[in-house]
Amino acid sequence: FPSHDTFNSSTITTTGILTSGIAGGGSSQTLTNDTLGSITTSGAAGTGIISIGTQANVTNNGTITTSGSTYQLTVGTTSTAFGDITLLSTFELGSDGIVNLGTASSIVNSGTIYATGNGASGIGNYGGSITSLINSGTISAKNGIVNSNLGNNTASITQFSNLSAGTVSGTSTNDYGIGFYNSASLSTFANSGTIRGISTNSLGMGVNNYTTGSIVDFTNSGTISGTSYGLINSGTISNLTISSTGSISGNTVGIGNSGTITTLTNGQGGDSSTVTNTAITFTGSLPTNYNLLITSFIVTGK
Repeated sequence: FPSHDTFNSSTITTTGILTSGIAGGGSSQTLTNDTLGSITTSGAAGTGIISIGTQANVTNNGTITTSGSTYQLTVGTTSTAFGDITLLSTFELGSDGIVNLGTASSIVNSGTIYATGNGASGIGNYGGSITSLINSGTISAKNGIVNSNLGNNTASITQFSNLSAGTVSGTSTNDYGIGFYNSASLSTFANSGTIRGISTNSLGMGVNNYTTGSIVDFTNSGTISGTSYGLINSGTISNLTISSTGSISGNTVGIGNSGTITTLTNGQGGDSSTVTNTAITFTGSLPTNYNLLITSFIVTGK
């Protein structure tokens, strides 16, 4: 992998298998697709930006569009256009917008990421670590953002922030559409924007915290929704807080819990005049502790 900083403000187009618009494998690299930058990939597992280095800083202020199919990486070393990848177990890599396989100090998106291929993610952290992941732009893919382990490599995100202008969408027709999928470690999840999961013929989930997923502090002051579930949890959430401006809703149920939620502090509810003022719906195992936030006679957690 290249070890130098990369800055793109023009047009990059790739069509081959396992190619990338920008790739980095060094230490403390800066990988940037600037405001005027456009990256388009159409080959199998073609990614907009991929990093396997240490302490990388990845930024997308422009446009990333990927449309390729998935590609299965087998056990051993696979030679790719952007370097060699060695795996202890098989892994199916999608045509993601941004991929992190190393350690990233920051990944920031204020631009647009469209990943339209089957199995693709807007941003995928696979067995890597990210200190800060911030979105104030638009991310649209089958899986908006994914944080998952890769074989023996455990993944982690210290801080995820979807700011008020940020939109993360997971959209699919015949498969799951998931806004944010977590099956690894996530310390702080903060949403003040929009996260949604949409599926026409299957489950649409705003956030799916899977069995092996762990979230310490989950705070929502924005909108989390799904055509099926707003939030489905089979893992562990220590502290789940919904502020008076936040809502978690789904056409089936707002929150479905088969895992552990230690403390739910809820400010969603009221006179049902808006989604935020409509009582949250909940199914499954109840939280260990439940607290109400009362903002006014109209806005009160229910």
